[in-house]
Amino acid sequence: MTSKRKALLRISLVCFTLGIVGAHIITHHLSYAHEWRIRRLLHIPLKAPSEIILGNPQAPVRIFYYYSLTCRYCRLFLQKILPELQKKYLDTGRLCLVFCEFPDDKISLDGFTLLRSLPISAYFPVLKVLFAQQEDWIFMPAHLFTLFETFGISAQMRHSLLSKTSFSKALLFRRFEAEEHFNLSAVPSFVVKGQVYEGALSLLKLEEIINGR
Repeated sequence: MTSKRKALLRISLVCFTLGIVGAHIITHHLSYAHEWRIRRLLHIPLKAPSEIILGNPQAPVRIFYYYSLTCRYCRLFLQKILPELQKKYLDTGRLCLVFCEFPDDKISLDGFTLLRSLPISAYFPVLKVLFAQQEDWIFMPAHLFTLFETFGISAQMRHSLLSKTSFSKALLFRRFEAEEHFNLSAVPSFVVKGQVYEGALSLLKLEEIINGR
């Protein structure tokens, strides 16, 4: 293929993508995945969310934790296992835990989008509240939105944030990357040095991973 034809193909694909956006067709996961593939094909940079970490960034062990707001096991990890990891490994500088949002439904995606709009310092305090009240809002998005109003996100702000595709795209693009690169298919999932551990791991299993056993 000549360079001229390649350039024409690139322009055509970009116009096609922009046309999709302009027509408001990219409104669900399949459409976002289509755009993600086109961007990868054309080497158009993919916006990635900033890293949310706990622990020492220079720790000898770094775990990437993929989770969803609507996952019951993810809630149990935050409430039961994370406090133990905090005391033994995070506070002592032995572990860096990177929280990676992996939205697996619309309400989780909306929740992550709103959570990401808050200051980074509010991320974990708000996350704890969201998981503590998960059973109250998981089937009622209105309850989740009311909860975010207590964090300072009014209905008008919420509509504005959720209508901007750049927020949700960044989260979903990273999910697509993880699905392709690590073959992730479920949450919770833990990635350590390229090794994937799926499912609700016990504290004992996580300690074995951290200690290289």
